[in-house]
Amino acid sequence: MGTALGDFLADKSGLSFASGAILIESLFVIIVLVSICTHQTIRNNLGNLLTKTLEKGGLNFGTAGFSLILLIRHVVLVCTSIIKIKRETKTDCQKNTLPALFFCSYTQIFSYHYKNNYQ
Repeated sequence: MGTALGDFLADKSGLSFASGAILIESLFVIIVLVSICTHQTIRNNLGNLLTKTLEKGGLNFGTAGFSLILLIRHVVLVCTSIIKIKRETKTDCQKNTLPALFFCSYTQIFSYHYKNNYQ
């Protein structure tokens, strides 16, 4: 799509290749800045909702409670991803030691990601 858009701007619109590249890059920068500002605003509002007191319109978890919620969320996401990948791939790891389980999990995750995204 990028090549087609660049060719269209250079050939059909009357812009040169350099002008088309500057236009596309400018649009890309604007889109990235808007997405960063939007993400920052949403993240800040969510943080305020969870950490502020009830009188200020929040849920009164505090910073420690909010950190605990994020930690639990990340642990659940990582564990469910590892379980999903282990179910979909054959495991070569028969040792039940903790380092072997972590090593096998990470090698399976990387091989699963490579197989599904690059082949």
